[in-house]
Amino acid sequence: MQQEHIITLNLKAEGICYQMYVPFYKTDFIQGYVSRQKEPYEYEMLQAMLLRIPKDSFVLDIGMNIGNHSLFLAANGLRVIAFEANPKMSKIAKESIALNEFENKIQVNE
Repeated sequence: MQQEHIITLNLKAEGICYQMYVPFYKTDFIQGYVSRQKEPYEYEMLQAMLLRIPKDSFVLDIGMNIGNHSLFLAANGLRVIAFEANPKMSKIAKESIALNEFENKIQVNE
C-alpha cells in the first residue's frame, strides 16, 4: 500500500480523525473527492445522520463501495454491518478498516 494512496481525514466538527485507502483517486469520482477535500463524500448528509442515530445502534451500509459511510460512522462510535458485492471495492474498504483498526466496529459481508 503506497503512502500517497492513504488520506487522513481530520474532522474537527466531530473531533475525529481516521484514514482512507484511495488507490484510484486519480480516476474514481468518490476517491478523488475524498483525496482533494480531505473529508468524506456526502459529509453534510453523514453529519445529519449522526443527529438521528442512537449511539448504541447498528447501522446497515448497503453498497459499501470503498467504505466512505461505514468508516465515518464507525469513527463516530457506531457499529456497522456493511454489504459490498464488488470484490475490488470490498478489498479497498477492508484496507481502510484495517488502517483504522475498525475490524470490531465494521462487519463486512460480500
